[in-house]
Amino acid sequence: MTKMTTSKKLAEAPTAEYEKIRAKNLMRNNRIFQSLGIAALGMMSPDNEVIEEDEVEDIVVEKEDKETCQSNKENRFEVKFHQKTGSRPYISHVHALKEARKGEELTLFDLFKECHNGKKTGFSEPVKKAII
Repeated sequence: MTKMTTSKKLAEAPTAEYEKIRAKNLMRNNRIFQSLGIAALGMMSPDNEVIEEDEVEDIVVEKEDKETCQSNKENRFEVKFHQKTGSRPYISHVHALKEARKGEELTLFDLFKECHNGKKTGFSEPVKKAII
């Protein structure tokens, strides 16, 4: 029994000592900050120049984002045949089709029909015109 209590005390001793030192340092730091006052804390905060640089970068990035957004909007408007593959990209859909139809040779026309045929809605009007 005495060996277990001795080993427990030894294991707890460094933690307790660490906590005492930590609490002592926190109290010392609090006294220092309280003696300096709130005005001194403003001098210790990071420079405003860094914040301003970040704001400038944000403005530049926002401008680039707006240009990219506008070009993407124009590109989406020009799409004639919208895919009906759901959340899967074309490439994943094509690989899944090839796996499902291992024996068949898929032509580009077959792939086009498979990628543009919706389960619920079927083919859209532009796709129907392209197929016929």
